[in-house]
Amino acid sequence: LRPPCVMLMGECCNTGHPHNYKQREIALITELIHVASLVHDDVLDSSDTRRTLPTVNSMFNEKVAILSGDFIIARATSKLARLGCSETITILSSVIRDLIKGEIHQLNKRSANHEERLDLYI
Repeated sequence: LRPPCVMLMGECCNTGHPHNYKQREIALITELIHVASLVHDDVLDSSDTRRTLPTVNSMFNEKVAILSGDFIIARATSKLARLGCSETITILSSVIRDLIKGEIHQLNKRSANHEERLDLYI
């Protein structure tokens, strides 16, 4: 769903211009970031399945899963750097930073009660 949304937003913002290579790359990069976050999240949550399929950490181990997620992030950032658009690099770098900060915050607040977690989320 995310890649088509990126492509549709690009089409809306660039009326009269065909899809371009950078829009497709941004769609791919956003999906890579998302997948890496899921791999890491499955380790943090000790999940054995995601949508009925086995997780990387359940198929291999936590170390392989973490390194796999890191590798995916590395590929995404490499693709991002090749775009050569400093504004896009800045925005997606902030997204990655905020994603990681959120995971650390979530990990530190696992013992908080439901209302505290909801307040942090919102």
